[in-house]
Amino acid sequence: MAPPYLFTGIGVGLMQVAAIIGFLIGCFAGGYIADVITAVVVRKQKGVVYPEQRLIAMLPGCLIAPIGCIVIAFSCAHKLHWVAIAFGFGMVSFGTIFAPNIAITYVVECFTRNASEALVAINVFKNLVAFLFLYTAVDWIASSGWIQVYMIMFMLVSMGMMLCVPFYFFGSKWRGQEEVGLI
Repeated sequence: MAPPYLFTGIGVGLMQVAAIIGFLIGCFAGGYIADVITAVVVRKQKGVVYPEQRLIAMLPGCLIAPIGCIVIAFSCAHKLHWVAIAFGFGMVSFGTIFAPNIAITYVVECFTRNASEALVAINVFKNLVAFLFLYTAVDWIASSGWIQVYMIMFMLVSMGMMLCVPFYFFGSKWRGQEEVGLI
């Protein structure tokens, strides 16, 4: 990296600790905590269960991951302490696990017969986006700067997360079903 950081190879590798922490929290939150949020929503709706209730649990991811993009952009552009970059990196990493976990659960609940194909499609898309970003990021940042690159990433992440809004309101109509069951 350029000054003021001048990380060694080991230092760059140690920045991945923030990603690991974000991933671990995202795994826990995208699984257990999302289920707790969904259970609360189901209770409030008197036991009526439908897959779109899962999408309410996306709210933390809709906030944390995009804000992480902003933190990284301004931390790098203004040469803030490396901890700020690591914190933003952890936030983005949280979102890359949290949101797909909930999306996969939603898709599996909606389309159980095609669950394996849906799982593959979601993971291929997620990994393709990650590969393309990492493949082009260094040259793109060098030519356009941190803020432009991460603001575009912010917009893409935000738009991806906000896709859950139309699915929440119209998902049951699109599936041709109003309710899945009662608890």
